Amino acid sequence: MKRWLPHLGVALGLIIAVYALYFSESEEDRVRALLDRLELAVGVTEQDSNLLFRGAQIRKEFSEIFDSSVSVAVAELSGGSPGRAGLSELATGAPRMFATATLELDGLALTLDKTKKHALAVGTVVIRGTRHGGAAERIVREASLSIEEIEGDWRIVNVTIDSVDDLPGDARAK
Repeated sequence: MKRWLPHLGVALGLIIAVYALYFSESEEDRVRALLDRLELAVGVTEQDSNLLFRGAQIRKEFSEIFDSSVSVAVAELSGGSPGRAGLSELATGAPRMFATATLELDGLALTLDKTKKHALAVGTVVIRGTRHGGAAERIVREASLSIEEIEGDWRIVNVTIDSVDDLPGDARAK
């Protein structure tokens, strides 16, 4: 009976190695999961009427999505980089403008550097929303997000959103 024990150990080791090789999450998958989490965090539903509760949820999510010293450059926002706290306030207040809204980051092309510690997501972001009066709106912007692995977790460290004047005419809002 004891002579089968080494064989069992080798088989178990092979199973673990195959799982790690073929089924473990890649760094690109982890970054995409972070972007998916951002999409979910900022979405607005009709149930988002309690801004205090929404604010607490957003702050928690943003603390795990954005670096504490995130740099933000959005043309429509004046007054410098709002940082993570400012982004949290903007996302918390979104239900004041929209009855429903979604953020779509599917248009971002993702590249990781050779070290797999830095990523850049560049491309088109889309916000689809319905105003409280019922008017549908589609806002399209070109964006760049710098993402870094910090202490084992991926965090967004820089966000740049181009102004509407920088976009071709057919890609502007509405």
